[in-house]
Amino acid sequence: MLQEIQAVIDALTPESVNIMVCSKTYAGSSDSYLTEKWFGTQYLVEDIPTNWLSSWKSAFHEDFHLPHPNIFLPTDFSLLPLPEAQSPPHPVCAVSDNTMEIWVKQDSKFRLPHMHCCFQLVSPAAIASPQTAVMLDLFVGLLRQQLVEDVYAAEVAGLSLEINPSNKGIVIKVHGFHHKLPILLETIFHHMTHFRKNFTEDMFDALKRRQQQCYYNSFLQPEKLA
Repeated sequence: MLQEIQAVIDALTPESVNIMVCSKTYAGSSDSYLTEKWFGTQYLVEDIPTNWLSSWKSAFHEDFHLPHPNIFLPTDFSLLPLPEAQSPPHPVCAVSDNTMEIWVKQDSKFRLPHMHCCFQLVSPAAIASPQTAVMLDLFVGLLRQQLVEDVYAAEVAGLSLEINPSNKGIVIKVHGFHHKLPILLETIFHHMTHFRKNFTEDMFDALKRRQQQCYYNSFLQPEKLA
């Protein structure tokens, strides 16, 4: 497959390009026009000037390149062995201390190399006041915006992500092939802990206006006012 892809890339050269220009601007502007036999459309065929080809060969822009390798593409689809004893039908608490709880359930039915993870980051400040609730909405919105590029690459590789505010804090859900799912989680928490580095006033102002509109539309609904 890689050889076929490379063969296509190698064929993308200035010498092999075919440029078609369609416009009424050129109608009747030349006596050299040919006429195709089906619809009587006039057309002209010209070689690309050699000076154009030379300039294209020497042209280079660092932003114009093939996509970088997708770090989220999985290569390991192995499955963990099932325990000898029948696994319980419900999640089992694997870790429990003063800071967190981890509940785990191994798939014993479908046996697919997929993993579902749900994280609930709990904080009493989430709905301590209307101000903190709005701040939480803004934080989650800005975090989503900072993750757009990484999330796109992850979705191309078959992973999915949801980040939403809740009455208790923030809920993060990820799903997909288990091999590279930890990388997606590391990316999310990296953005959360380095939030200020990618923060801009323009980004905040744009999200604030959008959030205000969402609140306005929400308050127009009778069930929200009730």
